[in-house]
Amino acid sequence: MNLSLYARLAADNIRKQRRLYAPYLLSGCAMAAITTVLAYLTGDPAIRSMPGGDSLVMMLNFGIWVMILFSAIFLLYTSSFLMKQRNRELGLYNMLGMSKRHVAHVVLWETLLCAAVSIALGLLLGALLAKLFQLGLLRLCGQAAEGSFSLSPRMLADMALLFLAIYALIALRSIVHVLRSSPLRLMESSRAGDKPPRLLPLYALLGAAMLVAGYVMAVSTRNAMEALSLFFIAVLLVIGGTALCFESGSVFLLGLMQKNKGYYYRPNHFISVSGMRYRMMRSGASLCVICILSTMVLVTLSSVLCLYVGAEDMLRTRFPRELTVSLDSDEALPADALSAPCEALLEAEGVTPLRVSAQRTLTFAGRLHGDTVLPGDDTNDRLCVVTLLPLEDYNALMGTQLTLSPGEALAGDTLTRYLSGHVTLFGEITYALAQTGIALPPTFVDPDVVDSLLLVVPGMADLEAVQAGRLTLGDGSLPTHITAEYAFDTGLDEAAQSALAGKLAGALGAQGLDTGIACRADNRADYLSSCASFLFLGAMLSAAFLCAAVLSMYYKQITEGFEDQANYDIMRKVGLSREMIRKSVNSQLLTVFFLPLLASGVHTAFAFPMIGKLLIAFGLTNTRLLALTTLVSFALFAALYTVVYVITSRTYYRIVAGAENG
Repeated sequence: MNLSLYARLAADNIRKQRRLYAPYLLSGCAMAAITTVLAYLTGDPAIRSMPGGDSLVMMLNFGIWVMILFSAIFLLYTSSFLMKQRNRELGLYNMLGMSKRHVAHVVLWETLLCAAVSIALGLLLGALLAKLFQLGLLRLCGQAAEGSFSLSPRMLADMALLFLAIYALIALRSIVHVLRSSPLRLMESSRAGDKPPRLLPLYALLGAAMLVAGYVMAVSTRNAMEALSLFFIAVLLVIGGTALCFESGSVFLLGLMQKNKGYYYRPNHFISVSGMRYRMMRSGASLCVICILSTMVLVTLSSVLCLYVGAEDMLRTRFPRELTVSLDSDEALPADALSAPCEALLEAEGVTPLRVSAQRTLTFAGRLHGDTVLPGDDTNDRLCVVTLLPLEDYNALMGTQLTLSPGEALAGDTLTRYLSGHVTLFGEITYALAQTGIALPPTFVDPDVVDSLLLVVPGMADLEAVQAGRLTLGDGSLPTHITAEYAFDTGLDEAAQSALAGKLAGALGAQGLDTGIACRADNRADYLSSCASFLFLGAMLSAAFLCAAVLSMYYKQITEGFEDQANYDIMRKVGLSREMIRKSVNSQLLTVFFLPLLASGVHTAFAFPMIGKLLIAFGLTNTRLLALTTLVSFALFAALYTVVYVITSRTYYRIVAGAENG
């Protein structure tokens, strides 16, 4: 057989099996198009030159590799559906005299043709959409639209080579499958049912234990650092638990249905339950994949949407006042170290400061060992950040009149839960905690990345003593300074705020004060750019996950439809009406189709606390906003899921009712 014959056979097979191949080709095209758009944006000068452009390019590069990895896994997974559906046809080729080598050539050509169509259309679609997505991203970031547009031939070639490598893996696996399978096995594999696992109770218990462990891990995280370190472990536990529970649960559920004679021995239930029990393990695996992909869509979309909508909240959390002037010193600072020169300069500029707050703090990182804060990093101890604040400043900030005796302190924030009435710093300075759980000052910025502690101490002498002890330890830690801050609002527009910040920096510098000035208005563009880039990247990845979920649903219905076609054909010949067939189809689909949606909702609900902790690391503390975006994302996804159910159920019905022939 010559190569042209192999190519013609492959093309003819794809054309005849277009119901199976069309979604597969479109999915490969979509994956290539999304990756091409991301690759174009990483090299676009307008994106690189915008505020926060370097960080955005870094995230887009990360998104490219996520898409490459996901495309490889998903396309390898979906190609197995095609091979499973075509096993009988490939076995027939062997029976008709074609050797395994000839069949392998046909399979290779089919993969090459699919690769050529998917990659070519994907690159073309990506090139056509790249400019549109560039304008959309710039608009999200609040930047002016860029008129220039050019595609790098090298970038397109790199994308083509990457996806060719994926299809090469698919071809290799398919060829190995053909060469290692006997013709008889190929002919019978499409009719082979699934056997219940021998260790079904063990599978169920192990799956439930993995789910519970993942859920407990997700809801018990205390801060962003812990959430980040445990996130992927929790994800793996939930994925493994979901797979085991769906496979063992489907067997258990169908067994109960079959034992219930009043339910099972009805025409619309008998056929559906028998068909599902015939392929119970494969059905459980398909439902698991749909569930995991659905959860990925929900978690990704709700998180990035929350970040974008909450950009202003994040900005105000990081910068509680419009302008913040800070001064670092190795010595004690008087209460008016910054307030006096700042107020004099503001008066000269004709600006009246509003919502003024002034504080002097000493902040350092360490680890909690028992009731003692020690320097350095030890995985056996709890990492923490400690901030000392003089009582004078705390009373001024909070409008209180609290008093402390020497050796006493007030404590607040998350680390207080681990202290038992006192705390020792560096093994030398001990404070008895006169009160714990105190209210935090409004300008106290706590990112909640690790456990933190606010200690209100009697006076500046305490900050000096702790600073001296910290600096003499010689542990290689970052230098520790006493920091004075003077924060205020101006009531001016953003341009005037930015100009005032520049004038203050120059005037204070002329007085010999090495100050830093943080202007909320100057940081707004960076925050909006970062959040918009997260939204854009999350939306692109969600689109890929959604495409994969929809294709998995479609292939599940198509594959099961052809498997059930013979059963329904027999029942139709013995008098089963089309109406009864429709009822049976609805019974089967409603029994299992919405289980992944329900399970993904449960997964997302348990992931909510951990996602909230991760978002707090970005400065987003608005839990209600996260809850709202999660509910909106779930509602939109559920509506789309229902639409897919309606479409695929009609396809399934047409197949089993005999309106379509495979």
